[in-house]
Amino acid sequence: MRKTLLVALLLLPAAANAQSFAHGDENWPPPPGPWSNTAALALNITQSAFSDNWSGGDTGSISWQLKGDFGARRQMSQSFHWANQLQLAFGQTANQLADPNDPGSKVWASPVKSTDQILAESVGILTKGWAVDPYGSVRFDSQFIDATDPRRRWLNPMTFTESIGVAKTIAAEGE
Repeated sequence: MRKTLLVALLLLPAAANAQSFAHGDENWPPPPGPWSNTAALALNITQSAFSDNWSGGDTGSISWQLKGDFGARRQMSQSFHWANQLQLAFGQTANQLADPNDPGSKVWASPVKSTDQILAESVGILTKGWAVDPYGSVRFDSQFIDATDPRRRWLNPMTFTESIGVAKTIAAEGE
């Protein structure tokens, strides 16, 4: 019983992930057709500053983050749906510090990494019209730069996840 529960708990995140690619309407699976692509880019910039009249001891900062979210999905045939997703994000933050040469003034420190993500995922779903849809997925998760490593290695750490399971739509959006 314990082993069955453990296997079920381990497969639950993968099933929830595959479920995000499934549709719960009577038109599922859609007829084979062209790729459906999505893309979203965002640049966030935040800045704070305090005047010399402020005695709270706070310092100014500036942060930036560039984020991209890309997707492509296609019903390859009447019985196979393929969905891919890529999420990229990188950002840095710079803070003001007390100037060691002039304690009354402040200088900007070098920026440090505040956001760093590379996530690529591909899910294939068999859409045979069965009670559940079997799926297989591959996921890659990493960072652009490993700031904890003095050699500043690229793409470290790397995590690969492979999943298989079944997905079932219980309630469609809007119901």
